[in-house]
Amino acid sequence: FLAKEVSNGTMEVWVGVGDNGYVVKWYDQSGNDKDAEQTDPNKQPLITNGVNTDSDGNLIKGKPSLLFNASNLKVDSNITGQHFNVFAVVKPSQEDPSTDGYIFDNFTSYGRGLLHDDYYSGRFTLLTDTTSTTPIRRRVQVDVVNNQPTLQLITGIIINTSATSLEGNAFIYNANTGFGSSINTTGSDAIPFQENTFDQYIGAGTSSSNYFSGYISELIIYTGSDQRDNRIAIEANISNQYKIETYPY
Repeated sequence: FLAKEVSNGTMEVWVGVGDNGYVVKWYDQSGNDKDAEQTDPNKQPLITNGVNTDSDGNLIKGKPSLLFNASNLKVDSNITGQHFNVFAVVKPSQEDPSTDGYIFDNFTSYGRGLLHDDYYSGRFTLLTDTTSTTPIRRRVQVDVVNNQPTLQLITGIIINTSATSLEGNAFIYNANTGFGSSINTTGSDAIPFQENTFDQYIGAGTSSSNYFSGYISELIIYTGSDQRDNRIAIEANISNQYKIETYPY
């Protein structure tokens, strides 16, 4: 289905109005054919149940979203490269914003991706894989309204990384609040990063207990380039599409 066919009701009519429809393949829109797939029916995210509604029966800001709950989509390996930039539009599905789960990561102990972190009070976390088995973590605050998690635009950027370099930078931002965190690793005491060549998963991480529970509306990944200078413009465009009120930089 094309995006317009998801939004205009064509897909729902095909599935059956009010019936459940599940995603076998989420197509990469960049033209690079890095599609995300799941052949196991028990692990496929939900795309339509009254057309992508949240717990209140509403569209996620009027846009289709995938509902992940013990589900995941596999992406080709080595898509993160040395430079890794991710822009994610997500909403945890439970009232308690401390629900944990990997929005985008792999099944290894190294990890490189985005996490909604229970242990750290529901903040969004950027995992940066290293040559050790303890990834560096950067965290930002989560938004809630009336104890309900809101739709979030989270940006994570890892730059200048390689398996041999002792220099690297990691940044994570919450566009809704302006909160951000960064880490610079340089010098002899720095932990060198490792280039990630593992299979990546949307909606899952290092174990079966780390599935993301919630809605993923958009996942934009840039690899092989540094998008720091373009970040605010990219966030502004995404925010406009999803009517997300973002921090006035």
